[in-house]
Amino acid sequence: IAGSDTTAIVISAAFFYLSRNPSVQSKLAHEILSTFSTFDDIKAGPQLMSCKYLTAFLTEAMRMSPPVPAEPSREVLEGGTTVNGHHFPRGSLVSTALWAMHYNKEYYPEPLQFRPERWIVGEEGATAESVALAESAFCAFSTGSRGCVGKNMAWLEMRIVMAKTLWKYEIKQDEF
Repeated sequence: IAGSDTTAIVISAAFFYLSRNPSVQSKLAHEILSTFSTFDDIKAGPQLMSCKYLTAFLTEAMRMSPPVPAEPSREVLEGGTTVNGHHFPRGSLVSTALWAMHYNKEYYPEPLQFRPERWIVGEEGATAESVALAESAFCAFSTGSRGCVGKNMAWLEMRIVMAKTLWKYEIKQDEF
């Protein structure tokens, strides 16, 4: 469930959201065109990492369209555990659905709205506290010792593909 398929899923979702949010695309294209002097300058390095809106855009795409089909489960230890009044005995496998977490209004106000600005302090009312809260519930790459080992490579691939694509093209929604 890891690798190229998950990166492709995020990029597909990103194109979907770009085609339906022209103002987001405009802001993202402006950031890319003003950061890089040429198409060939778009590569790994500090310039690419400085694209805050690109990172926020990809994070929001992953929030709304989690790229993994299932969450890694954890085995309940000796004595069991109780979650929201439901007891799970030792040996049970439990997990939290990423989709449910990523659409939770407590962490993401207006969860059905595609808003990359929610990830940038000072943008459209985002505060340090609201960004930290959103980040605390974001786990598209899983977390802790079970976190994705290819996370940095995936981020690099997604950033380069989106930046190079928007350098050359405008994404439009089909007429259907």
